[in-house]
Amino acid sequence: MSQIRHLRDRLEACWQALAHFSDDRRTVLVASACTSQCTGLRVLAIGHHWHVVFARSLSVAVEYRKRLHVSVALYDCDLPGVDWRRGFQTILDCGEPVCAILLSHNVTTQLRRLVMESGGYDIAPKGDGESLGRLIDGALLLAKDADEAANAFMANDGLPV
Repeated sequence: MSQIRHLRDRLEACWQALAHFSDDRRTVLVASACTSQCTGLRVLAIGHHWHVVFARSLSVAVEYRKRLHVSVALYDCDLPGVDWRRGFQTILDCGEPVCAILLSHNVTTQLRRLVMESGGYDIAPKGDGESLGRLIDGALLLAKDADEAANAFMANDGLPV
């Protein structure tokens, strides 16, 4: 029993460290089981100065969304175990508001419309790091502006700024 308690305490300490790590509002969650996708995003994140957390399942991604301040969430439409629409909507609905981007091999106008109608930010082609980098940077700017507006609103006792 004490071993389980010790493991729980260590896990909670890890969550607290991650929560502190994500406080700077440049945290990107990547929900993808694709190793090459994750490797490419790690390299991209270094050049753009993002903090990236990876989830290889929807349940882990949901846990990150609930516990961390995530500004941008990338959702791989090929994440196993769940239909992409249900998974993408789950990412949007749990936790604080987030700019959610669907990663897909098949980028079409119809798919982009579906993503945006569901409340997502946009869709990005898998494997195109340059355009994904620009898209994430844009989403981070939007998230930062939204945070600043919300903070100003709260500092003004809920009155329009």
